[in-house]
Order: sequence, then C-alpha cells, then structure tokens
Amino acid sequence: MANLMCTETGQFELRGSIDFNNVIDLCRDGCKHIENSAMPTVRIGLAQIEQSTSACLGLLIAWLRYAKQHGKQIDYHDSPDFLRSMAAVNGVDTILFAE
Repeated sequence: MANLMCTETGQFELRGSIDFNNVIDLCRDGCKHIENSAMPTVRIGLAQIEQSTSACLGLLIAWLRYAKQHGKQIDYHDSPDFLRSMAAVNGVDTILFAE
C-alpha cells in the first residue's frame, strides 16, 4: 500500500511501495494536493518509499509537470538511494533531484 500524507508542517510524504497497481491513484491524489497548496513550492519527502518500479519515476515527473502547469514547483527531498540509482540509470536524476 502506498499513500501521500500531509505532515504537520504542511509538507507531504510519499510512503509505501509504488508500482503500476497504485500509481494512477497516487498521481490523482498528488495533483489535488499540488493544486490546493497555498505554497509556491510543494515539498515532498521520499524517505518512506519502501519499494518502487519505474512507475514511481513517472509519477514524480508527472507531478513536476502538473506543478509547472499550475505555476508551482516541487522540491523532492530525502530520496532513498535505490530511487536515486533508478533515476540515474533512466537519465532523469537531474530532472528530479536538483541538489
């Protein structure tokens, strides 16, 4: 099970195992949160992602595009090493993780 939770500080945490079975629902939920956020930069923590497939990379990119269309930015932080490695292999690490 995976979900996107709002923290007490108004940031978000993506948690659980992300795959092709849940990525569409996660994308919809994230887009709602992005659109409704009063902040110009939406911070999303990734440390609680347990497992993921390339569907997770697609999800993160989709949220970046959605945010841009709504005049916002996304700051992904605390990404697990396995996610950074997967992003690097797929050539999207510089798009997702600007650090």
